[in-house]
Amino acid sequence: NNITMGNLLEMRQGNWSSMERMQPVLAEQLHQLMNGKSVEEFVATLVSAASTYLDEDLLPQEIKDKRIPGANLTKTTLEVLEKRLTILIRGVLRSHEPSGEIPFPFSLFLKNWSTDTVGCAVDRLSGDMNGNNVDDAISVVQFFISQRLFLLHSSFGPMSASLLIPIIKRTYESYVAKGGASDDMEIDPVNVRELSESDIDQIIDADVVRQATQGRQAPFSDAYSQGMPAVQRQHNVTPAQLQNPNILLQDHFRSALHSSGVVDGNHQDYQSLVDDNEALTNLYIDQIAHTLRNRIERDPDFDSAKYPNTKRFL
Repeated sequence: NNITMGNLLEMRQGNWSSMERMQPVLAEQLHQLMNGKSVEEFVATLVSAASTYLDEDLLPQEIKDKRIPGANLTKTTLEVLEKRLTILIRGVLRSHEPSGEIPFPFSLFLKNWSTDTVGCAVDRLSGDMNGNNVDDAISVVQFFISQRLFLLHSSFGPMSASLLIPIIKRTYESYVAKGGASDDMEIDPVNVRELSESDIDQIIDADVVRQATQGRQAPFSDAYSQGMPAVQRQHNVTPAQLQNPNILLQDHFRSALHSSGVVDGNHQDYQSLVDDNEALTNLYIDQIAHTLRNRIERDPDFDSAKYPNTKRFL
């Protein structure tokens, strides 16, 4: 009943039969989890659990500043989640009979559900953002996923979430290309195939006018771009660390040991490797300088007239 690496390779080649075999197993496990509850009751418990880790207050300030007055992105996300989970559970519980045209109906259902869920979430969230900005809505989706993954693993969770951005964008593009949701939750039903060339020109003209009234987009912080929860963002370097780079090296090394999970008990034996190690500290300083120099040289917002000390550093 498990998906093997061989099954994954088969899926890459278009053979989804192993996923089809999972449907009755998933349905049975779902029945057990529901424990006599209706689909709606069970979904309500799932959404209630999700609400405990979707925290509006932890949203990056860049996102908060772009909300329209009165918008609550957490509430919008939970509303979409409730409706989409209802569709998912009903789809898992019902039987899916293959046909000549659709040999893998359950797999197709899951694919469409995933695409439509991302699309519906982005559509709803973009309506809560100034200028209906889709990119901002995608960032909100990615941020909430990052929050959840952070609870699962404080280091690899946000790292995994950062890899999802291009996937989310491609999924939303697929959603738009096929004209919206395939099931019964169309957010803003518009049949694009029925639009005339004049209709399309009017939409584009109105969008150009709306975008022209928007202020210049400020550069995103690294934490916002990576979708990293506020609780895990890097803290500023302390004056003591600036005055003595060996302290900075010790602190980073100690943090790395703690995060790695590979060292049990006393870290002193390992910590002594960097304590007052002048050669290692000098290499560390050189690497910091090299990294900063590359970062500044690539920064399009860097102005040497505004930052003369930095210019001298370069």
